Amino acid sequence: MIETNRNCCSKYILCLCVILSLLIISDCSRMTKPFKPEGVPDQAIYDRKTGLWSYTENNGIFRSFYSSGKIAESGSLKDGKREGIWKTFSDDENRITCEGLYKNDRRDGTWSWFDGDGKLYQTIEYKEKPIRSFGFFYLRDYGNENGKHKRFFPNGNIEEEGNYDGGYHSGNMTRYYKNGNIAITGRYEKDNKVDRWLYYYPEGSIEREENYSVDGLLHGFLKNYRPNRSLYQKIIYQNGVQIGEAEIFYDVSVDK
Repeated sequence: MIETNRNCCSKYILCLCVILSLLIISDCSRMTKPFKPEGVPDQAIYDRKTGLWSYTENNGIFRSFYSSGKIAESGSLKDGKREGIWKTFSDDENRITCEGLYKNDRRDGTWSWFDGDGKLYQTIEYKEKPIRSFGFFYLRDYGNENGKHKRFFPNGNIEEEGNYDGGYHSGNMTRYYKNGNIAITGRYEKDNKVDRWLYYYPEGSIEREENYSVDGLLHGFLKNYRPNRSLYQKIIYQNGVQIGEAEIFYDVSVDK
């Protein structure tokens, strides 16, 4: 019995040693600097968090590189802060995915994003202030969205347009179908839906109506409509809580 216990302990210790060895080897492999790709400057530094190589020239020109050796990002630094035009590139080809202006390490003016085909996908306006607070977190590329934002379909038509104020969705928002008809209209206050929101069928008639409080909670009537514009359902909310049962309306046009 004692011998059996000893054998079990020995097997346990052996397994534990194997696991520890694998962990040590794995940890050491993470500390090993990867092979520097062709085209990357000899003085480039590898960033393990991003997986990119970066190099700053004496004149402040900054470039980062993918493991393939292709440029990931380019711009200028002034006293260690991003300044001027910056661009990011796709890792599969030298295609711009994002570009815009930095001022004192903050995005400024209109920034543009591009899809996989190189077509304009989104634009957002930035200004120095106001800046949204994220508590203990410092997000240098977020929080100072101020002004219009637009998102586009691949054919160039507007998919969505609205506004930011201090990093929050604020003001009127409109979303469209590909045919140009309105899909959704509503208003935001600090990312919260407020007041009346309308959802439309592709042909233009109202599909759904929602009403919100200043806190972004459903408040008042919620109505659903059929494509023939007749009322299908009505629900009453009070500060996000449904009051009573939903009221269903039959389509009288079917009986005619």
